[in-house]
Order: sequence, then C-alpha cells, then structure tokens
Amino acid sequence: MITVKYSKEGIEHLKKLSLVLVVMTVGFFIWFGNYQNSFATNEDNLVLPQVGYQAPVFSLKNFEGQSIDSEDFRGKPVLLNFWASWCPPCRVEMPHLINVYEQFSNQVEFVGINMAHQDRDEAALGFISDYEVPYDNLVDANGEIARLFRVTAFPTTVVLDADGVIAYRRVGGMTERELINVMNSVLEERN
Repeated sequence: MITVKYSKEGIEHLKKLSLVLVVMTVGFFIWFGNYQNSFATNEDNLVLPQVGYQAPVFSLKNFEGQSIDSEDFRGKPVLLNFWASWCPPCRVEMPHLINVYEQFSNQVEFVGINMAHQDRDEAALGFISDYEVPYDNLVDANGEIARLFRVTAFPTTVVLDADGVIAYRRVGGMTERELINVMNSVLEERN
C-alpha cells in the first residue's frame, strides 16, 4: 500500500480547490436552472425556437425605420430568413428566395432579418438593392432576435405556420426546390 503525506500548505490548497469546485458546480446548476426557466410561456404554449413550438414574439424596424411586429403576421404562414450581406451562401440562396416569394407571396409572408450586429447598413442595403429583394427586411441591430431564435449561422430559415408555431427550421442555404417543398407542406397542413 502506498501512503501519501501532504504538508499543511498542501492540505490547505486542496481544501481551497475543493471549495472552488463546489461553488462552481452550484453556480452552474443555478445558472442552468434559470436558463431553462428563461423560456417564456404564451397561453400555456412553450416558446422555444424549435419545430413544433410557439415562435418567440418580436418587434424590429425595417431599413426605412418602420416598426414591424411579428404578431401582425398571425393568420398567415411566415418565412423568416436570417442573413448577412457578406455571407456567400446568403448570396447564392437569395435568387431562390425571390423566385419562391413570387410564387407564394399571396399565401405566405416573407421577411428577411439582417444581422446588423455583424453587418454594415450600407452593405446590407446594397445587397437588397443588387438582388432587388421584393419583401420587407428588418434590422436586428444588436442580435437580440437572432439569440431568441438561436441563430448560430447564416443563412437560417425559419417557417412559422399561421398560428405562429415553428413548422420548419434550416441552417444553411436552400435551393428553390427545397423552399417550394417547404411552402407546399406548410400550406397543406393549413388546409
């Protein structure tokens, strides 16, 4: 059997280290509990940025300064597209989004959300102008809405049904065919 002898300083150091670990562990569980409780409830529906859950409610301004509230879209499916002007997949995806918008704009609300906290207004406006984006684009100036929807990469597309429940979520660019399939699926569920 091996016996280990510690000096008084070593024992004191181990006690301090143990105390720090206990405090950190307790702190983590307190934080995690608060994090889990941070999801709001809306009429007994859990608000969570995942498919099958009620989408977070938000309000943002468009590039003209007009305030847009997500509650205004209730009763109609909504496609939210989080993008940035410097994002190559966003540039590839945009013509597909515009084509699908032209096919479904009378049935689905399309809304772009520019990640202004990671973009420049001039570049974003140039992007909208270059592609002649026909639908409203909102400015997420401090990334608050991106955090609400747990957007971690661009583009991210979130489709809400007419009741504001997330019906589809995709991180990364989408083709026109994928977008059409999603639109048809959401509209079929509505009927």
